Amino acid sequence: MTGPGAGEIAGDTGRPVTRTGITAYDWLRGNAAIAPTAAAVTVCGTGQCDDERYSFTELLALADRTAAGMRAHGVGRGDRVVLSLPNDVSFLAVTFGCLALGVIAVPGPVPEVNRVSAFEERITSIVDDCSPRLTITTRQWASRVREAVHCPEDVAVLPWETLDATAELLEATAVPPVDQHARPADVALLQYTSGSTKRPRGVVITHGALRACCRQAAAAYLETRADVAVTWVPLYHDMGLITGVMRPMYSGYETVLLRPEAFIRTPASWLKAIDRHRGTMSSAPNFGYDLCVRKVGHDVMNALDLRTWRVARNAGEVVRAETVDRFAAHFAAAGFRPDAMCPSYGLAEATLTVTSSRPGQRPLRISVDSADLAPGCQVSPIPPGDRTSRRGGSVPGTLIQSCGAPVADTRVYIDGGTAEGYVGRICVEGSQVATGYWTECQDSDPPERPAGRLVTNDLGFVYQGQLFVLGRIDDTLVRHGRNFYAADVAAVCGRVAGVHPGRVAAFTTRPADEPDDQVIVVAELRADADTTAQALARRQRHLVTELARSLGLYVGRAAFMPTHALPVTTSGKVRTAEVRRRFEDGSLPLLPGSC
Repeated sequence: MTGPGAGEIAGDTGRPVTRTGITAYDWLRGNAAIAPTAAAVTVCGTGQCDDERYSFTELLALADRTAAGMRAHGVGRGDRVVLSLPNDVSFLAVTFGCLALGVIAVPGPVPEVNRVSAFEERITSIVDDCSPRLTITTRQWASRVREAVHCPEDVAVLPWETLDATAELLEATAVPPVDQHARPADVALLQYTSGSTKRPRGVVITHGALRACCRQAAAAYLETRADVAVTWVPLYHDMGLITGVMRPMYSGYETVLLRPEAFIRTPASWLKAIDRHRGTMSSAPNFGYDLCVRKVGHDVMNALDLRTWRVARNAGEVVRAETVDRFAAHFAAAGFRPDAMCPSYGLAEATLTVTSSRPGQRPLRISVDSADLAPGCQVSPIPPGDRTSRRGGSVPGTLIQSCGAPVADTRVYIDGGTAEGYVGRICVEGSQVATGYWTECQDSDPPERPAGRLVTNDLGFVYQGQLFVLGRIDDTLVRHGRNFYAADVAAVCGRVAGVHPGRVAAFTTRPADEPDDQVIVVAELRADADTTAQALARRQRHLVTELARSLGLYVGRAAFMPTHALPVTTSGKVRTAEVRRRFEDGSLPLLPGSC
């Protein structure tokens, strides 16, 4: 395997160029010295002439001016700065400006029209947890952000445009003092978890972990300066931040940014950007690939050229084998190669990537008895085409997709079991593993955790050296001795007409007039779904029948909610515990007649 090694990038001549700095700001300065006019970031507009392109030199100047503006506001080494910024050059300028000063950057959510409460809850919890010196946003969003964080006296909310453009604020200089004291163990970022099952927690990402993560990806994906990354994933999300900002800066290639809302509104905009900018690297959660299959018609697809796309990373949620197959088949005519799909597993607590399939290699998948997918069981593949449970039941075998092998210098194993196929908690050891959570690290007596080791809340198993991820422990429904994973329930419900894919909550509760617990499924509907009483009744019957037929899950009650009504995090993960709480207290806005 060739590609950049530890602390190196591929130069214009193909020979490695040694990285001498510790921080990602040092990488930016190095790229500006090596290739000053090369494109660092392109922000996509609505058309090709609306795109904004910034070279490494121009981005460095923006970062320096932004750092000078923060310094003028008294921000210094070790302070926290929360970013509530869109997917554009402002996010990069503030992030690298923070790193130049030794300031801890804290990516935060952005205001959304349809998810106001989720934004307010998340940014308030982040500000309360990390006590930032500044919260930086845009002039357009400043008033909404101030209202959301209740404007604490010691937390100023400032537009980025002010930091970048006001000459008086810069005190006649645009060159900040570069942090010369950074060490690999120093904190670079706080990456807050989604908060789908509990209050968001700030994962402490050090300079050393960030560098290790980027080095591992460079080797796994054979990255060079000729690559082009394209991303619509929010930059405050760990996938967006690492694949759209940090990895391109480490390996010295261009990143192309789209707004998440543009992708959700028009999924073809993502693929058109890959075509237009000759993108080679792009990542998305499973639902993004599924959305493209459903929404991008043959008229648009026939005009696309996806032959340059060599790494299509699928991560962030459980990867569905059927989605991988549908996407490859649907976009084959546009030149997409099936071996470009790289199912992966990662999490904020490991900076990002833990395992991944490699480009050019078809990822492994196996068919298993679904009854074996419970903690403490041992999975054994069943013959291809055998769709019957070995236990003689009517529930069919399940085809599951691997998330590849561990990246370099990483060990993945299952807690409590050493046998191949043993199902349990996924554990990770590696230099990219974060040191802990912010609040815990500030305690005088923080909980002990071995350096570089992590016991996750995800269930899975290892087979033939590859990791198979089943879902989160907190989202697992246990019924009559069997485990049902939220991703499987959501996938089945997503086949029901009108249901918003991925926006499904399943839980158990005991109604006041019933002697036993019941399984409740609450699904959000798409905006164009028929919500008449007759349509809701048909959809109910279809959903209940499909869950029984496909999973052997028997539902006591099924209910539907209008679009944008289901409680989710700012990254789109369903807050199942909150759905259950509101269902039980009667505050969930269910569609009349659907339950």
